[in-house]
Amino acid sequence: MRAGSGSHRIAAGVGGRRVGSVLVGFAQAGVHPRGYPLLRAPINRVLAGVMQGRMVPATPVRVAAAPAVSRDRGATVQRAAANVIQRAEFFTNEIKSSYSGRNDSGVVFGDSPVLRPARPCASDENARFLRYVSNFFFHYVNQFVKAKDQEVEAMFLSDRLVISANNPTTMKKLFEVMKTEKTLLEFLQTQLPSSVDTRGTQMADRFYDVISRPDPRSEAAQLLQAISFEDIADVVRLIEVTRLKDAITGSAYSEKLILLSGLGIHAEQKLLLALVDANPSRTIDVAIRGKKRPCFGCWLCLTFVKEVLGFANLSYNTKGGKAWVGSVDSLDRLLEKARQAGVSADTIEKWFKQKQASFSTVKTHVSTNRFGQEDAGYDSYSDDDPF
Repeated sequence: MRAGSGSHRIAAGVGGRRVGSVLVGFAQAGVHPRGYPLLRAPINRVLAGVMQGRMVPATPVRVAAAPAVSRDRGATVQRAAANVIQRAEFFTNEIKSSYSGRNDSGVVFGDSPVLRPARPCASDENARFLRYVSNFFFHYVNQFVKAKDQEVEAMFLSDRLVISANNPTTMKKLFEVMKTEKTLLEFLQTQLPSSVDTRGTQMADRFYDVISRPDPRSEAAQLLQAISFEDIADVVRLIEVTRLKDAITGSAYSEKLILLSGLGIHAEQKLLLALVDANPSRTIDVAIRGKKRPCFGCWLCLTFVKEVLGFANLSYNTKGGKAWVGSVDSLDRLLEKARQAGVSADTIEKWFKQKQASFSTVKTHVSTNRFGQEDAGYDSYSDDDPF
């Protein structure tokens, strides 16, 4: 539905009340292995709204380095840890050497960025849907935040969906707005600004299309669909960074939409800190996607969590984008988490050496629009998107 077309409301007699595990008024087609119902009746009759918007170049955010290694761990460990920090500084120095003044537009490695056309997503439906989710919330929150937020990211794992943004207060403001609606569905019906760009509008249409299907292929979409008829007070949770662990493992957050608030670092890195703090099984399936592809620093952090901390089934876009010093600096937080988890400084340094040795081959990737032009404000199209 295009801008200005309005919103439909829940038709009389259509179920929005849960009794036990079944939504009244909807035929239950089965039960998902994770426990929530699969619905037969589509909800496209009650979904509407479109979006547009503008992208503003991301501004780097500096974060203080993690605390130094304590002396009682020995001089050898201290020297090894210092070498690790020096390895991280290699990347920041490479970025700094590529610009002067403010780095608002990001650093491109190589002579020119590698253009990324549409790519297949059929084998990773959660990744595809999380891009739609992130796009929706990105354009929604930028209606009311004073300082434009540069990114929104979504993470799906097990039985919960977690949303974060770059700015530390964005999710808190979003939560306050969401509470003005009774159900999650009513919030999702919100008509978004007609100023949103074409790409954002198209992805919003896809978002509504997926959650309106009777049997969406994405598990993340199934979860969001199943909780849409619940009261927002029951299914949406705001959690501060001081309680990151609870968001991933706490039973109180099962089958919830979780808004991760606080901490001024890139959105992907907040999600990674929540994952690492929770210390779930390293074999857990985790998908992280945003409106945009990860910048170089976030790509480095995502790779670190997968390769060093051992989250083998972490799914993310492996084709990193432009570089900012701030997002590399904040890797220190994950380095400290690795040390706390017992990962040796030698193991971490070995990983950095490998990344440093291959640095000359690192490329900057930029998505293209449907005309083949650079479009750094979005992740790649899906090759079966109808636009």
